[in-house]
Parts: sequence; structure tokens; C-alpha cells
Amino acid sequence: MPSPIRVARSPRFVVALVPVLAGFAAVTAARGDEAVTMVVDLVTADDAEMRSIGLDRIRTGVKGAEATRTFAALLEKQPVPQQAELVRALADRRDAAALPALAALLERAQDAGVRAAALGAVGTRGGGAAVGLLLSSRAGA
Repeated sequence: MPSPIRVARSPRFVVALVPVLAGFAAVTAARGDEAVTMVVDLVTADDAEMRSIGLDRIRTGVKGAEATRTFAALLEKQPVPQQAELVRALADRRDAAALPALAALLERAQDAGVRAAALGAVGTRGGGAAVGLLLSSRAGA
């Protein structure tokens, strides 16, 4: 197995990393609606590395309740494997604006991983308002 340092110095690694770094830099430099649109494009991309950058920007980059609601609206459009990742990113934002979308996902999700992520997000971010959701989710389990 080649050493990580040798791999990192290889031209193929550097060439593969260029679009990832370019995407990260573009989103970091963007502001407001433009940044939200760029993050949405990254999160909905087919490329896993681009999605990862978008999820990171959801966690720590683009701020504000309106941005949170836009990102939370993506839950309905994401395939099941990506829904749990998005739920965790929304939970890491620590923004209550995501709670209505997380509650709706919790009620309709069939996948155990997605439900577990939504339960965790609602449980840790929902405060007193989450108690009813958590109890009804438990009753429906």
C-alpha cells in the first residue's frame, strides 16, 4: 500500500483534487442567495465529493434561517442514502428553522437510518417542542 504522503504528491491526486478545492473556494467566497444556490447545487450533485463539500457548507458556511429552510426543503428531493447525511448536516447547524422539515421527515420516513438521524436531530435541537414528536414517533414504531 503506498504511503499517504506519496499518494498526495502524485499528479493524479492533485488533478483530482483541483475541482474539489475550486468548488470549496467558490462557495466560501459567495454570499447570500448566490451561496445558497451554490450549496444546493453541490448537495444535489451526483459526485460524492461535491456533496460532501455542500454538506460541510450547510454545517458551517451559509448562515441564516432562510438558508436553513431552503436546505431542509432538499430532504424531500434527496434519495434515501443522502437523506441521513443531510439530516445530520442540518442538525449540526443548530437552527430551529429546520425542525418543521425534520418533523415531517420523521413522520414519513421508512428507512431506519433516516428515521434514526431525524430522531437524533429533533431530539437534540427541538427542545420542549420535540417531546410530542418524539413520543408520537415512538408510538408509531
